[in-house]
Amino acid sequence: MYSQFEKYGLTRADFITDTYRSTETTGTLTHDISTFEGVSVKIKSFQIGVSSHGERSQILNLHKCLTMLMAIIKDMCEEV
Repeated sequence: MYSQFEKYGLTRADFITDTYRSTETTGTLTHDISTFEGVSVKIKSFQIGVSSHGERSQILNLHKCLTMLMAIIKDMCEEV
């Protein structure tokens, strides 16, 4: 997953990954609660971070975070 960032000089050690649990009420009744496994990823050297909790899987949320970070880094590097 992280190998795509190597062309920008980033390694796995450059990333800070945190997980969290997010609950959301989906209806008017108190038992209509959904729980999501959220992921937050930051890159220290670029001073950017993103988070995702839209999926029930931490792996899918991590993949979304890395995809967003790759898009941000590409934009930042093209501007320079």
